[in-house]
Amino acid sequence: MSFTIQRLSACLFAALLWLGAGTAFAQSAAGVVSFTGVKSSSVPQQDYDNGIIEFDQNALVLDGGIASSSITSSSARAQTRLGVNRIEVSNNAPVDNEALRASSIGGPFSAAVSGWYDTFTITGGTGAGTARISSSVTGQFGNGFGATGMYMLFKVTPTNLAGLLEDPLSPLLDDALPQALLALEQNVIDTSRFTESGELLAPGSDFGGRLVGELDFVYGQPFVLLSVMAGFANDFGSLSSFNSALFGITAPEGKALLTGSGYQYAAAVPEPATLLLMALALPLLAWRVRRHRG
Repeated sequence: MSFTIQRLSACLFAALLWLGAGTAFAQSAAGVVSFTGVKSSSVPQQDYDNGIIEFDQNALVLDGGIASSSITSSSARAQTRLGVNRIEVSNNAPVDNEALRASSIGGPFSAAVSGWYDTFTITGGTGAGTARISSSVTGQFGNGFGATGMYMLFKVTPTNLAGLLEDPLSPLLDDALPQALLALEQNVIDTSRFTESGELLAPGSDFGGRLVGELDFVYGQPFVLLSVMAGFANDFGSLSSFNSALFGITAPEGKALLTGSGYQYAAAVPEPATLLLMALALPLLAWRVRRHRG
């Protein structure tokens, strides 16, 4: 795995948009898409340079069901619901071409992409405001080297999304992604042989974390949130993250949060400092209640 995580993220983001373009995913205020692909060999250099990957087997699901692909050396699963991304990848064969590992994508390999988007509007105020957002990402890396996991949450305007769906390869060709509000990039590689950007973890490590942040908005002005989770495995790597990512959003107190899908999202997870205060306050509150009752 010598290609950078940023390049992989751009490839996966472009693939998600390309898969959604021209489908119901792109023709409504909200949508979900799950994609898996497995390949029994490395990607030829010319194909990689042209942004082409011919999978031995792949699956695309747009209705919230499970996408699944499997061959002897590799397997992948993905599932998407509004507010929930799930992926799983596994590989059990060494890369067949070290030269292509260095300049393209070394295979056999498996890939999984889960993405959803929804249109949000916050009302009840005027001018600009700030909302809290969070994503709880959990999973487990296997005991072998060769796995990558990433999560990104993007904020775009409806016009931006329409433009990306019309020209989905633009993030790949420009090596640029929309600004991510929340981002996580972790991988397990043999650092004695390879170098890689992003957070490096040991085999068998937990994957994920609690991502918290804020987004700026204008009252009454719609915005789109696009949530993307992806996994990749070659050599003897694997990653299971089928219980996350779980998204939450909280509008300012007393304000209304409307969605294009009509789905009611969970509240954002509090900041760690807020959780600490809650942990300290609850025992005190319980003591005061008991004292009062006594």
